[in-house]
Amino acid sequence: MEKIQNYINGDLIPPNSGEYINNFCPGTGEVYSLIPDSDAHDVEMAVDAAQKAFKSWSTIPKQERSDILINLANEIKDHSDELVIAFATIFFGLLLGFSDWLHRRLDRVRDVIRASDVVIVGCFQVLALIPGTSRSGITITAALLVGLSRQMSIKFSFLLAIPVIALATLVKMLDLVNESAEVDWLLLALGFCISAITAYATVVFFIRLVDRIGFMPFVVYRILLGALLLLL
Repeated sequence: MEKIQNYINGDLIPPNSGEYINNFCPGTGEVYSLIPDSDAHDVEMAVDAAQKAFKSWSTIPKQERSDILINLANEIKDHSDELVIAFATIFFGLLLGFSDWLHRRLDRVRDVIRASDVVIVGCFQVLALIPGTSRSGITITAALLVGLSRQMSIKFSFLLAIPVIALATLVKMLDLVNESAEVDWLLLALGFCISAITAYATVVFFIRLVDRIGFMPFVVYRILLGALLLLL
């Protein structure tokens, strides 16, 4: 099992006490690594390293320090969109993992949607406007946080998409009616029916999949994807 070490002064150092704490997986409750049980001695070493680093940094001429910070700011500005997507991907993945862990920890689940649930989950859905945020992911997260069961959270999330899809379809149909070119309405109706059947089958499959493996694989996927985006 992996033992995570303290990172002090550029080196990976074991805790002074030699003791470690179990690191639990929120999705399964299993211990998957050990984290250092650091004490005051470890903290003092970290503070001492930071103070030494500050002394080294303070000896650099002001203009050079300014250039370094400006270059750093420019890098952040030039890649702000990528950074937002990467951090949103990681953060909301962690939030999904936390909501699922809290959901199982409290062991109070409901299959009945209240009016307050609609308001809260609807407000969370607005966060999908942030690049890198999954609409279904954030609404499932919110539904778990308010106490809905996994199955109901997934169903509710997919049902929330119906008004938006219906309105978008209506707008597109109005555009097609005003089109001068001939429209094959029968083919469009066939495509609509196939899409509806596929969507229903996807919901059923996803619910069964989550019952078997939980949300943790999706959490890990988002964290790894976000980390990859940061490295690119």
